[in-house]
Amino acid sequence: MVRHFFILCTLLLSLAQPLLAADVTAIADRDRIGTGESINLELRVEGKSSDDPDLSVLDRDWDILSRSSSSQTQIINGHLSRSKSINLTLMPKRSGEIKIPAICFGQDCTTALPISVSDQQQAPTRGDELLLVASAEPEQVVVGQQVQLTVKVMHRVNLAGASLSDVDPQGVPASIQQVGEDNSYQTQRDGYRYGVVERRYLIYPEQAGTLTIPALTLQAQVADTSRFSNFGAPVRTLRRFSQEINILVSDKPATSGTNWIPASKLTLQDSWQDTPPKFKVGEPVTRTITLTASGLPAAHLPELTIPVPQGWKSYPDQPSRNDVKDGSGLTGIQRQKIAVVPTKAGKLTLPGLELEWYDTSAKTMRTARIPALTVEVAPGSAVGAAPQPQQPALQTVEPQQSAAQAQPAALPEQPGPTVTSPGYWPWISLVLALGWLITLILWWRTARKRTQPAQQTEPFQNSSETEKEALKKLRMTLKGNDPKVIRKALIDWASRRWPDEKLVNLEQLQKKVSAEVAQELAGLNQALYAPDSKLWDSAPLDKALHEWLKQQNIQKKENNALSNLYPK
Repeated sequence: MVRHFFILCTLLLSLAQPLLAADVTAIADRDRIGTGESINLELRVEGKSSDDPDLSVLDRDWDILSRSSSSQTQIINGHLSRSKSINLTLMPKRSGEIKIPAICFGQDCTTALPISVSDQQQAPTRGDELLLVASAEPEQVVVGQQVQLTVKVMHRVNLAGASLSDVDPQGVPASIQQVGEDNSYQTQRDGYRYGVVERRYLIYPEQAGTLTIPALTLQAQVADTSRFSNFGAPVRTLRRFSQEINILVSDKPATSGTNWIPASKLTLQDSWQDTPPKFKVGEPVTRTITLTASGLPAAHLPELTIPVPQGWKSYPDQPSRNDVKDGSGLTGIQRQKIAVVPTKAGKLTLPGLELEWYDTSAKTMRTARIPALTVEVAPGSAVGAAPQPQQPALQTVEPQQSAAQAQPAALPEQPGPTVTSPGYWPWISLVLALGWLITLILWWRTARKRTQPAQQTEPFQNSSETEKEALKKLRMTLKGNDPKVIRKALIDWASRRWPDEKLVNLEQLQKKVSAEVAQELAGLNQALYAPDSKLWDSAPLDKALHEWLKQQNIQKKENNALSNLYPK
């Protein structure tokens, strides 16, 4: 009995001992690091502590990049032991001699740890295992001129993951867009082989002044081969910074005209449906004017205004725009199709076209020209022309007879009044018939105009339908190859994807999507007014729309956090 009582007391004392106090310690994996390098800190708690650690004391000099914890309970020979481990990845906010301050779990605190942080990342060092290099060209531009920003992540170690901060130009308003996907390759630098992940941006300043690209931040996780554990080499975090870039933006010259087009190269081309074109009164001929500008997106190109002289009628289509990516950035292409109809025969002249632009390479104003064109217009066919009215033939009289002899001889044969001429009644009937036909045409056009607003607002009537449901219907209609049904489904889907835009036609939708989708929408728009819409194929539009939506979803996921860089 006494022996059992002694064992029970020993067990109770062993259980109560950890509740009395907790032993806490802080262990850092290194005491010397460089700016942009992380340090791993382990907080160990022996015994039981009901309080969480107060980590706010780290905010002054350290960033907490990650945090994990684990706990362990053991009973050995009747002795109960509890331990807890909290692992922190810390990044210094400054260089110099700084400390990891004492961290407290309630009344129990760790000992402060001194850490030496060298200022080695102000400039890249020879053979550094990770580099972030940013460059921009040109360094002096005019308003609207293209600036190409190239960002390179160079690494001599395997990256477990990396993220790059967003590019946010400062100083003057500017538009920015990323060009293409990240490019991966290898290069030599200072005698070392580096893997490179390259990303390019295009920036277009909108005002004169100094365009500043702040220093970018790269945060990457690499394997720490200097230390090993049972689970392999631990991961450490590195942070690198690029240099700030300043670009001088000059104002446009005072001699510039209404249209400001800064480009490294610009061409203006004129082409016709037939070469050479043949003209006939009343018959349309399609003319295509193509404007190509290197170093400028198509959205920045002005719409071309072409004068229409007497003797001509002009019916321009909506211009199509698309961008071509190359090593120098973007090349914008704008195509304007115009149906010209001569209204009289003879020798007629179509005036030329002049467009002023700024040559960013030569830094001077230039003029692109389309020369005037003089053509011979053939007379049109007289289809539908009304014949000239002829006098009705009177009853003939033999020349041997006198008028007095002829008239009595005719009376017995045709009793009653003799009508020898229809008079004006046929012409009055023709005029009334033409008036009725014109009235019918005007009524049909008025009824068509009345139905158009209803067709435009129709996509907004079923507000309960979601974008996903509208997109599903759109994809189904694209299988049917009916331009009118597909147009309605497109507007219906667009009204839900951009509810604040209130898109009601395909021209507005073309400005919201990629160049490939916009080109297919232009083809759909032409098919709606073509004589035979069956020649149009909806498969390319379905494919282009699918690829664009897929890319949009990928970008949306990347924008939820820092844009990730993963070397291929």
